[in-house]
Amino acid sequence: MITLGSPPGWCVTVEKIGLLQTHCTRFEYGQPCYLPNSLLITSALHNDSRINLRRIEIDVLVDGATATAKLEQLPEALHEAAMQALREKQLHAGVHAANEENG
Repeated sequence: MITLGSPPGWCVTVEKIGLLQTHCTRFEYGQPCYLPNSLLITSALHNDSRINLRRIEIDVLVDGATATAKLEQLPEALHEAAMQALREKQLHAGVHAANEENG
């Protein structure tokens, strides 16, 4: 199940990914719907079926002369970088699955 756009948005279950459109079922009403893939590319998506809590420990080397204000920004910057990497991985996986299904 994915949520399209900001709340209230649409909650849909993806049935089949096609070359130009994706066949879905609306969660609230069970209605079939077809969404253009261009909408999926430009919309904010929240994929509920892929929510897994993960913890990865990394070492971060910081120059001792780094200002405190800059250090305070580090947790948010690391979080944003991790989220961007996750979005890129999911987009790549979706394109790969669509290519396999469409030959």
